[in-house]
Amino acid sequence: MIYCQNCGNQCADHTRFCPVCGAPLQTSTFQQPNGVYYYQQPVQEDKPETALCVLSFFFWIVGVVLYAVNVSTKPIAARAYLKWGLISVAVNVGLSLLVMLIPLLLTVSSA
Repeated sequence: MIYCQNCGNQCADHTRFCPVCGAPLQTSTFQQPNGVYYYQQPVQEDKPETALCVLSFFFWIVGVVLYAVNVSTKPIAARAYLKWGLISVAVNVGLSLLVMLIPLLLTVSSA
């Protein structure tokens, strides 16, 4: 049973107009499925793995390789691996410069 939205009268399901006030009745617009079913592929989780980020930090080339392998399937994780690889390069360059500059500064200050 459906109810008229205009006057509130209870009407049979198959009627199109309210017998009391004549207002058009809203019928359900549900359609039966046409037999075509779509398969939705499960969503892959795109989170970087902590162990691979740590590995990328200690071996920057691993970060570059992991980026190249995952850039099309897991772009967020791929960027994280590349980021940790680049941070590793920056830290290594900084430490190398520091190690080279300390003896230089010690010789200049002792002279």
